[in-house]
Amino acid sequence: MSRLVSIIVPCYKSEKYLNRCITSLVTQQYSAIEVILVDDGSPDRCGEICEAWALKDSRIRVVHQNNSGASVSRNKGIETACGEYICFVDSDDWVDSDYVSALVDAIEMTKSDMAISGRMMLRIGGKEERYVPKNLYLKDEQIKELFIDPSFDYVRGGPCGKLYKSEVIRKCKLAFIPDIHYLEDAIFVMNYLLKCRSIVSIPNVSYNYELHEGSLVFTVHSFETESMGYWRFKELADLCAEKFRLQTQDRAWLNDNMLFMIHRQISAAEKQKNIAEQARSLNQIDWNFFKTATKSGSFKQMIYIKTLVNPIFRFLRIVMGLI
Repeated sequence: MSRLVSIIVPCYKSEKYLNRCITSLVTQQYSAIEVILVDDGSPDRCGEICEAWALKDSRIRVVHQNNSGASVSRNKGIETACGEYICFVDSDDWVDSDYVSALVDAIEMTKSDMAISGRMMLRIGGKEERYVPKNLYLKDEQIKELFIDPSFDYVRGGPCGKLYKSEVIRKCKLAFIPDIHYLEDAIFVMNYLLKCRSIVSIPNVSYNYELHEGSLVFTVHSFETESMGYWRFKELADLCAEKFRLQTQDRAWLNDNMLFMIHRQISAAEKQKNIAEQARSLNQIDWNFFKTATKSGSFKQMIYIKTLVNPIFRFLRIVMGLI
């Protein structure tokens, strides 16, 4: 008997894409699925579209909530899920018909704790880019390859394109952190990885991600929010480095994300009302890591140059001896 897969879809301001997404889910080759549509208080027709689909397919369940963000929506989906496996699909994305079956086959054949597949990214203007991970079975310390192998670029961090065991999520009380709005998905994945004994990756590109103008990836939030995300990510990065025995040269992806998060903290500090508040916030930044990482040469040059021209940042570099 096929094991049930719960597909969790947070829905917010995506009526333009939602029918495409749901159609791709209900036409999966793997039929033992439940689709949990979480309407996050969307002001458009998302709620109506979800309810209409639920009337047409008994495998679809709809949850309505006040607008609380993608993390709360995904957590609500996890609470509601009945499947032995869980996967996440964003409501403005879509998947090919073999998406679920390929992941289930991989995780069951290898008895792994997580399966990972590739993705197709459709950029603004219609350019397609395919990210194809190698066909690998990684056990214990071998999981380090997920952090360093270039075939995992644009695949390793987000929650989509992966199949999880609901038993692991519930037993370890894993959840998305609502107060973190950048890399909160990577934080969830890293938390899950720390509980894994083995993972499997497949060169199957069935998840389709469309980058459009509504993307929030470059939206900078309050300094407190950005700082919270940084310190949580750093904590998990250190734990992963210890568990999977990552050497300094293996931490490039982790370090680049941390440095970009520092850049976001600087941007958030700039938005504060006065120089005193900006200075207090900037003083809380992890300058020790910044200094070490930028000297190692792993920092993205364009971000480094951009921060250098900021007068407040330049002043603090001089005062704090960071030059």
